[in-house]
Amino acid sequence: MNIQTNGSIMSIELPENLDNEFADLLQLKAKDWLSITTVELYAFNFNKTTTCKQSTYRSLITVSQIIRKAGRQIVSHNLDPELNQQFKLAGISDALNVSTDLDSYTNKVNQKKSGLDVQMINPFLEATLMTLEQTANTKCEAQKPQLIDLNEKSRTDDISIAGVISLTTEQFNGSITLAFPEVVFLKIYESMFGESVDKINEEIEDAAGELLNIIYGSAKTKLNEQCNFKLAPALPTILSGEKIKIRQTTYQKVIVLPFKTAFGFFRVEISFDPQK
Repeated sequence: MNIQTNGSIMSIELPENLDNEFADLLQLKAKDWLSITTVELYAFNFNKTTTCKQSTYRSLITVSQIIRKAGRQIVSHNLDPELNQQFKLAGISDALNVSTDLDSYTNKVNQKKSGLDVQMINPFLEATLMTLEQTANTKCEAQKPQLIDLNEKSRTDDISIAGVISLTTEQFNGSITLAFPEVVFLKIYESMFGESVDKINEEIEDAAGELLNIIYGSAKTKLNEQCNFKLAPALPTILSGEKIKIRQTTYQKVIVLPFKTAFGFFRVEISFDPQK
């Protein structure tokens, strides 16, 4: 198989003969393909394929199901008329999403991905800056947004307190996380209330939750008005402890928005899986 990845699209050129050896290799490779979290569309190119044994159908269908379960898309194209008819008679055309119009799929994926990223970043970035300055009396500067992939989604660093809110809409599922190192948030708390505290306690956790509530509420209003997302009110879950682990379960890349304050850095993480 010849495999090429271009942005969010992986093109997989299948061999001339699809046999049992191919079937075994296909299922093995599929696991590697899903680890590339920037990919949203897997385009199977049958341009060179002339024969396909019935014994390979199960593997083709299984891989299609794995891709769809991961929240990605699959399309099969460039089938010759005889192979196309074979798949129709076998009842697997829908599972493989056989199409003669690859461009419509690639354009839709590229537009959806880039549009949703921008839509999600700006409201949360603006809400974070406003909330920290107005509510916590803390000026902060937004740093360059980052993307983290599958291997980095479970990380243990210097984060000691974090709030998490789940996001659920017709367009996507995901979460927003507000995460601080202990020394940074204790200083922010002092700036908020004029009270010096030397360790995280329940009041500190409540303050972190309140900041996330305000950030989410502000961003939610803009997203619902501008994008018709219909995000609902939600309560944060607070995590605290020494070097806590933040784990994202999305199959997509996670957007990380770092912020710089006079006390140090903190971050907002946004994860989402577009609904199909």
